Amino acid sequence: MDEKLQRILNEAEQAISDAEFNLQGERCHVVANRTYYAVFHCIQALLHSEGLFVKPHQGAQQKFHQLFIKTGKIPVEAGETLAYLAELRTLSDYDYGSTITTQQAQKAIEMAAAFMETTRSFFT
Repeated sequence: MDEKLQRILNEAEQAISDAEFNLQGERCHVVANRTYYAVFHCIQALLHSEGLFVKPHQGAQQKFHQLFIKTGKIPVEAGETLAYLAELRTLSDYDYGSTITTQQAQKAIEMAAAFMETTRSFFT
C-alpha cells in the first residue's frame, strides 16, 4: 500500500474516531458530518487506486459508482451507505431546523465503519 493511500485511509479512520467521540457528547450533527467524511475519504482512497483524484464531492461519488459499484468491485450496499450518509450530512449541515437523533448518529457510525471495512478488504 503506497504512502498516500495510507494517509487517506488514516483520515477516514480519524473521522470515524471523531464521530464516536462526538456521539458521547451527543453532538449528533457533528457525527453526521464526520461519518460522511469518513466514507468520502474511503472513496478517495478507492479512486486513488485507479490513479484518480476527483475533488468535487458529487464528481467523486459519480466516479465511485461508475468504477466500483456498477462493476461489482464494491457491494451495492456501499453505494446505499454513501447516499444515506450524504443525505444525513446535508440535512445536518444545511437544514438549520433539523434534528439528528442519537439513534441516527449511532447508525451512521456503524455504516461508516462497515464502509471502512469494505474499503480495507478491497486493498487486501
